[in-house]
Amino acid sequence: MDWKGVMPAITTCFKNDLSVDHEFMVEHCRWLLENGCTGVVALGSLGEGATLSFSEKTQFFVIV
Repeated sequence: MDWKGVMPAITTCFKNDLSVDHEFMVEHCRWLLENGCTGVVALGSLGEGATLSFSEKTQFFVIV
């Protein structure tokens, strides 16, 4: 892979019931890519990756 450009680490967004807010995250990732980012580092920039289930993580990548 040719790793270049801006690839920000993003915070995992949650709803009030503590479920992952996939809809907002899709919106946010699209905005970042449309505005010049070449990639996104998701699901763990603040350590939350250790608390997410495998299903929550895979669902994010299927949706995005």
